[in-house]
This record gives sequence, C-alpha cells and structure tokens, in this order.
Amino acid sequence: MTLLQKLDAAPTAYQAVGLAAAQLEQAGFARLDEAGAWTLEPGKGYFVIRDGSALIAFFCPPKAEGGFLIAAAHTDSPALKLKYGRCGDKEALLLPVEAYGGGIFYSFLDRPLAIAGRLILEEGACLRSLPVVSRATVVIPSVAVHFNREVNKGLALNPQTDLRPLCGLDPGFDVLAALAADAGAPGARVRDFDLFLVNRTPAFRFGFGEELICAPRIDNLTSCFAAVDALTAARPSRFAVVYLADHEEIGSRTPQGAASSFLRDTLRRAAQALGRDFDGMLAESFLLSADNAHARHPNHPELSDPDHPVLLNGGVVVKHHANRNYTTDALSSALIRKIFEGAGVRVQDFFMRSDLRCGGTLGALASTLLPVRSADIGLAQLAMHAAAETVGAADFEGLVRGLTAFFQTPLTVRGEEVVLA
Repeated sequence: MTLLQKLDAAPTAYQAVGLAAAQLEQAGFARLDEAGAWTLEPGKGYFVIRDGSALIAFFCPPKAEGGFLIAAAHTDSPALKLKYGRCGDKEALLLPVEAYGGGIFYSFLDRPLAIAGRLILEEGACLRSLPVVSRATVVIPSVAVHFNREVNKGLALNPQTDLRPLCGLDPGFDVLAALAADAGAPGARVRDFDLFLVNRTPAFRFGFGEELICAPRIDNLTSCFAAVDALTAARPSRFAVVYLADHEEIGSRTPQGAASSFLRDTLRRAAQALGRDFDGMLAESFLLSADNAHARHPNHPELSDPDHPVLLNGGVVVKHHANRNYTTDALSSALIRKIFEGAGVRVQDFFMRSDLRCGGTLGALASTLLPVRSADIGLAQLAMHAAAETVGAADFEGLVRGLTAFFQTPLTVRGEEVVLA
C-alpha cells in the first residue's frame, strides 16, 4: 500500500495498528501473546499488541551484541469522541461528542466525516473488540453567516452545542446496530464503544509539481508507517524495535501510552527470552522519538524562529528545546545527522521561538521509564491538529530511508560516546 492508501485506511488507532500488524505478518514477523510464554529465535521478528491500539515490534539480531535501537511514534490524532445517547432534537439525529486532544475543531465543520473506532460485542461469556468504520457519512453543519455576522472576525466553538454531527433525519435510528452491520456483525449485541468522528476526505497530492500531501492524521501516522516500513525493510545487526503508542494526544498516561511500562516490560521479556542481560542492553541503547514538527507557515513566517526556518521537503527535522520538551542533546543530534546524512537524507533543525510555549511528545515520557540516550525527530508539516494536514512527499521518503539506516547501523552507546561499528 502507498502512504496515501494507508492514511485513508487508518481513521483511528485501531485501524492503524491493524495495518501495521498485517504488514509485519507479511514480512514474516510473528505475533506474541502478552499473557503467554515467549520463545524467541535470533534472526526472526515478533510483535505484540495491547488493547488493539498500541503495538511493539522487534527484530532479534543473529548475534547477541549491542543494545536496543528503538523508533517510537503514536497512533492517535485529535478527534471528536462520541458520548452515550443522542441529542434532543425531534426532527434530526444528532450525536453528543467531547473533544479528544487539542484539535483545530473548526476545521471539522462542513466536511465529510466518518464514525470510526471500535465496538465491544457481547458473545456469550465473551466481550470482543471489533474495529469499525461507518459506511455512512455525517456532517457537522456550521451556522450560516446570516445568523452570525461576526463569524469572520473570530469563531469560538462550544463542543457541547456546536460540534454535534448531523447523522440523518430519523432521531430514532439505531446507530450502533448499523455500525455492527458495517463491521460484518449484523445483529450483534453491542455493549459499549470507543467511537470518534474523523475526516473521511481521501488523502491527496497537490501543488503544480504534486510535491505536497494533504491528508487527515498526518500527525502522527506518517511516523508510524515510516517506522514499520523501515523495520520490515532493514536487516538489523542490533535489536531493532518499533513502538507505536496510543494516547499521546491526551498525555500518554494509559496502559497503551508512552508513560506506561509497556515498552520497558516488553523489552525486558524479550531480552530474558533470548538469555541476554536486559540492564546491560539498556545501557547501550538509543531511542528515536518520531513525531512531526512545525514547518514555517508561508502566510505567517513570523510565528517561526527566523534563524531556523523549517521548510516542507527541506529534510527530516531534528527537534531541540533547552528545557528538554524534546530529548535531543548535542550527542544524539550529531548521531542522527551522521546516520541520516550518510544515507543521503537531508536534515534540518527545529527550535521554537524563544517567546512562545513549546509543545512536547512521547520521547520525554518514554525516557523516564526507559533511561536511554534519545533524540526527537519528525517531518515538517503545516496545520498540525487540523482535520487535514500538509507534509512534503519527499520528506516522508527521506524519513523511511533514515530510519532504515538507523536500524541497520551497528550502533553502541558507551557512556558519553557512541560507536558506529
């Protein structure tokens, strides 16, 4: 599948993890059960899934040397999450929502939306999770300018009243039954759900040279797909790991999130199954937190640091911050630049304006439980957290090449130095 096809096929974390699992299995990786015993073999790949929305994949190298080389990204994106019930209109079907993450929610208005996520089905004594994407399209209609003459001077949206989707004109329609049928389970008993409103506009290239990509969920599915592409393409000489975490947009403090022990516990179990010293491996390891960065906006260049412009298709971004919102330091930055540039991948640097607040990502959280040297990288993009975002096509290709080179580099961290041999 192409990047655009994958973006279209992954409206939520559940579908994104399903796509990653299918690609890994096609490449010969075997799925492990967290609750079962693990028997691992050198020269083979494995993966484990937690709650359908987070995944850790790893390749065991033929030789027992070096530490873990980890690329981490997140599967979730800002969206509107459905609440129970329906709203009180007598002539239309409206569903209540609440904000998931810090989205630019006006961008969700007046565009085709799908209802996607998962249903929990009751099947006798079993409760089963079933990923779903609605066949039906819904829309959040905006208020006409005739009723809000000041709308173009600024728009404040109340998620309780302004962001409810219009799903049809039958207020009694059984939405859950329709979704179960869409998922291939007609007549199933739906006990609960995790459902989101997501942009269903297909991903597309644009520009006279078609050098740009616009799509929903570029942040951060591009990093997820690049990491899995790299792991399945590489022939690592070290223990190569991809961690696709959930819930980064809401703080990562869940069993599937980067602030959990999921990654550490999985790596410890893998090391023990191979008869290796986990703590010793950890001391020689390196983590790449792959999440996107803000490109300089062509209409508002004043919002970016004028001394460090980040450009679309200008190369993979290394992200820096004095207060360590990003984990990059001088040594890790130099290492990534050496590996990526050695693979023919351009690199550029992101610094937030010193008078603006800087965001963060999962790298710093993961490092608290997995204390290894690390760096934050990503793709330059526009409209972060909007219903549709923009990125450079060449940058994605560069990220795949760079991560592939990262996994193939015989890299060993030794205190204040890194050896690439």
